[in-house]
Amino acid sequence: MRFHLQIMMTILVPAVSLFASEPTVNSVRPKIGLALSGGGARGGAHVGVLRVLEELNIPVDYIAGTSMGAVIGGLYAAGLTPDELAVELTETDWEEVFKDTQPRARKSFRRKQEEREDLFSFDLGLGRSGFKIGSGLITGRKLNALLRTKTLHIRDLDTFDQLPVPFQAVATDLATGQPVVLDRGDLVTAIRASMAIPAVFRPVKLDGRILVDGGVVQNLPVETLRAMGADIVIAVDVSTPPGSGLDDPNALMVARQSVDLMSYQNIIVSRGLIRDRDILITPDLKDMAAFDFGKLHDIIAVGRVAAQACLDRLKPLGIDPADYETHRERLETFGKRRHEAIIIDQLEIRGLTRIDPKPLAAKLAGLEGTTLDWENLRRDLVRLSNLGEFQEFGFRVEKEGETDRLVIELGEDERGPGFLRLGLRLRSELRGNGEFTILANYRRTMVNRFGAEWKTRASFGDLNSIDSEFYQPFGFTSPWFASGRITWRHDLDEVFGMESSRVEATTRRTLARAELGRQIGYSTEIRTGVYAGGLNVQEDEADFTPGNTSVDLAGFSFRVVADHMDHVDFPRRGSLVHLEFTSSQESLGADENYEKAELNLVQALSWGRGNLMGRLRFDTEIGSGVPYYDRFNLGGLFNMSGLSHDALQGQTAGFAQLLYYRRLTDLPPVLGLGLYAGLGLEAGNVWDGLDFVDSNDLKTGFNGFLGAETILGPMFLGYGRTEGEDSFHFVLGHVFNPPNGR
Repeated sequence: MRFHLQIMMTILVPAVSLFASEPTVNSVRPKIGLALSGGGARGGAHVGVLRVLEELNIPVDYIAGTSMGAVIGGLYAAGLTPDELAVELTETDWEEVFKDTQPRARKSFRRKQEEREDLFSFDLGLGRSGFKIGSGLITGRKLNALLRTKTLHIRDLDTFDQLPVPFQAVATDLATGQPVVLDRGDLVTAIRASMAIPAVFRPVKLDGRILVDGGVVQNLPVETLRAMGADIVIAVDVSTPPGSGLDDPNALMVARQSVDLMSYQNIIVSRGLIRDRDILITPDLKDMAAFDFGKLHDIIAVGRVAAQACLDRLKPLGIDPADYETHRERLETFGKRRHEAIIIDQLEIRGLTRIDPKPLAAKLAGLEGTTLDWENLRRDLVRLSNLGEFQEFGFRVEKEGETDRLVIELGEDERGPGFLRLGLRLRSELRGNGEFTILANYRRTMVNRFGAEWKTRASFGDLNSIDSEFYQPFGFTSPWFASGRITWRHDLDEVFGMESSRVEATTRRTLARAELGRQIGYSTEIRTGVYAGGLNVQEDEADFTPGNTSVDLAGFSFRVVADHMDHVDFPRRGSLVHLEFTSSQESLGADENYEKAELNLVQALSWGRGNLMGRLRFDTEIGSGVPYYDRFNLGGLFNMSGLSHDALQGQTAGFAQLLYYRRLTDLPPVLGLGLYAGLGLEAGNVWDGLDFVDSNDLKTGFNGFLGAETILGPMFLGYGRTEGEDSFHFVLGHVFNPPNGR
């Protein structure tokens, strides 16, 4: 009997043990982690992989991402579906996201007018310690705003483990070169730090460290994912192989390639950590570069194909559809919080050191107690950015108990408060006339707590001048202002001698102005004030008798400028109105009484792939005649193009032009933006006064040109013919500004 019992126990005990162990094996499934590498636009392939994982009912328990992998992984962990991610990626204007500058319509009036000066598009910080350059070409503020609008529902989490899918982003400590795993704090800041490409995006300062792109040290975060607790790793490598995509490199591509070279070795190390149970997915992206954001539809599809090629290994990781539905519902429920209304209970402005935040806070006080509306907030942020020199401006919503606090984050330009811009003006005609002038512009912002600005521009060459203005708003946020301005100009001009013959003379003009004004919105400015100064004319020829060669100048002026153009030189739409009235008054100290008015109108519109621009100019004396030193000129490219520069001079000038042009192609980024070609019709003339204007006297002509937006400014090569005369022109500088460069 004992023998039989022993045999039965030998058989039953293992069977019972086996029976008891089966539920344990089936109920404790392996934890699956998703490692998403960086790769710029190539990271769109991650979305295609996510779609396949969802179709196979594969739950993702952990996500670790680097750079673009952190963007996709972080947003997915926050509840966005693969379809929503695909829409966001493909419908976003990434070219605009990677620009720090606002569209011209949103720039302040003063910055718009600065664009009309012949200055280079880039500037340098200049202070007591010398020149200062920024820590990155792009601050990333538009990317911040884009990410922020998708993650407003995440404002009450202590760590990223509390997301529906625990998430970590990898960045690099710029000081030590060590990886930094970001698993708590602000999700958008973590993502931005992970993709701060060195020398392209401004580094992120966080907890006393300066962080840059995680691809420098761990582009495929397998090690981070394993530390999170993943039993099985699905690693998606979309990194760019060194040497690819360099057929037509620009600054961004060069910087991205530098990161790729640094990350190549750590990619090899990360791949070496792949175990037998892990799955490595490498989408075939050989024809897609890191900045091919225009190909995101195709890139997402390539990611899907790559995941489907691994179906044999992926399918066993799927779970019961009912269980997966529970997992999916948890993600979707969290994601739906994005659409919940947020009531702003409190408002706070952070990040300012030189600027008093109180006036800015007062400007936004009306937001408290209202529902957060992104479009309205964006407009408010643009208005704030135009009030000061802010390198960064963004927002976040913080939850404290039951209170939702809207935090406006403003970062003053680290190079300021002084800025230097250089420029160049070049004009040449085959008949020998020309001009070469170098310009330097220094702008000192925040001179006082009311937002004063001191701006001085100097030119050297054929035109020597100094123009210095102190611009004082009545309050930091006030549209009213006062301006004091001093101008000295030394030039070689053509003036009238005896019998209306024209001779060259050296002129020196000094002028001081005191003005009051108001800005209306972003596009309009009204000024009025008084001026006083003097003019000296020197010419050795004996027959030079224009009258007084030393003239006292004084009077008052009124000016309105409404600038709605979307581009200074090659606009597609918009209008410009420039109206100025000047009255010279002996009672104020002038040698002569006279009055003049100047009107300049421009209207641009797009027409198919081309553009039309109409221009109308009319300048005249008003009943009293204008002395020789203040007469009006015509002649030069786009200003009676068949004539030489300022060939016509008179008491009244009228000019009309219709110009058609179109963009031919983009220029290599190292040279500029675009190449244009156009044709125009012109009509105009000058007369001895308003009473002598006769349309029968109009001179007519045409012009043709090639134009380019270059890094040095607009460049034009043109030909014109007017009433039997013709001229070739080369111009580096703006040509559609109001007369006399005002």
